[in-house]
Amino acid sequence: MNYLRKIPGYRRYSYGAEWLVLRKIHLIALTGTLLPLVAVGIAYLFLGLNSHDFKLLLFFAISLIVLFWTIMTTVGIGCLIVVLMKGPAYVADPYELPDETDDDDISPHLPPYNSH
Repeated sequence: MNYLRKIPGYRRYSYGAEWLVLRKIHLIALTGTLLPLVAVGIAYLFLGLNSHDFKLLLFFAISLIVLFWTIMTTVGIGCLIVVLMKGPAYVADPYELPDETDDDDISPHLPPYNSH
């Protein structure tokens, strides 16, 4: 049995912004990670923060990085879903419908339906 049989006459859609994002997602993630770290480094070197303020700024930068990674993961998964949806269509496994004339499946405790 061929599980990956394509539907004849399917229409494959052209790619869009999802491929552009997927091709650049590693650069976007690296940039979004380094920007808060560079800001913390500049603040440490030039502002002369005390220990408590520096720790607070560092925790804020780490939370921004984790938030950014979460957003990038969500965007990446969304782009992969769009790529898969625009891909070729495949035939699913056939599902045999039950015979509609078979009255054995009707529950005996239900009253008959009256239309008036």
